[in-house]
Amino acid sequence: ETAVVYFLEGHGETVISESILGRFQKGGYIPQNFSLIHEESVPDDAVTIVVNSPEKDLTAEEIDAIRTYIDGGGNAILIASVDTVDTPNYDALIEEYGVTMTEGTVLEGDAYYIYGQYAFSVLPDVVYHPITDSVYQNRYPLLMNSRGFTIRDDVSGLLEVSALFTTSDYAYAKVLEANTLMNYEDGD
Repeated sequence: ETAVVYFLEGHGETVISESILGRFQKGGYIPQNFSLIHEESVPDDAVTIVVNSPEKDLTAEEIDAIRTYIDGGGNAILIASVDTVDTPNYDALIEEYGVTMTEGTVLEGDAYYIYGQYAFSVLPDVVYHPITDSVYQNRYPLLMNSRGFTIRDDVSGLLEVSALFTTSDYAYAKVLEANTLMNYEDGD
């Protein structure tokens, strides 16, 4: 049986790099693009869908199709842009599954978790999960310009929502604009 991972397109999603696509292929998955603009549902042969940082919001019908797929036992990787993008439908979908997004870029306040001198170059703790197995054992990931999130405690027992990387207790989020101070300020 073919294991197909579908990548949503049609909303200015960030292009998946060849190296990431290669990892999926190496793992026995066939990466394919799909659009819910022209289809009413997620393809039946999808083992996972990926929504990678849409720059335009999804319609209510697209959200319903994704929700139906997930609620029917489908797997989804939902990624949000670090840029300030107005995607209320997409953000609400993510929140339905117990994840609350932060506004802005994650900045690390503990020097032990920073690569170089820049607070947005985060060396996170890796949480063990089959997805992070190779990184957990042998590598130090570097997350730059990342968007943070928290996982609510009231997530349904029917879902698995997993943090794969965590920051220190001194990390915070900040919307970065020209001349923004990187230091922690009240409200961050």
